Amino acid sequence: TIRHIDHIRPHATGGATTERDGQGLCERCNYLKEHPDYSVTGHAGQTTTTTGSLVATSHPPSPPGLPPPTRSHTERTLIDFIWVTQQFDYRRAS
Repeated sequence: TIRHIDHIRPHATGGATTERDGQGLCERCNYLKEHPDYSVTGHAGQTTTTTGSLVATSHPPSPPGLPPPTRSHTERTLIDFIWVTQQFDYRRAS
């Protein structure tokens, strides 16, 4: 069970706080990867031991994104009206 969200490359050694450098781990795996005999590089599911053994784990796919909001004709017209009004006010202020 995923209990920890962590950097693949530790933040202290330059790991970026991004989706690509993030991974979800069980508590044991997260603490184990900090052990000096292990290193995690590249893909979050690959861990290399100091003896050169590669331990591969799988992780679930990313959840799908949210669909774009559905707007009624009235909402769309109102949004367009507000946008045009803001453009007019911006030009007038310049």
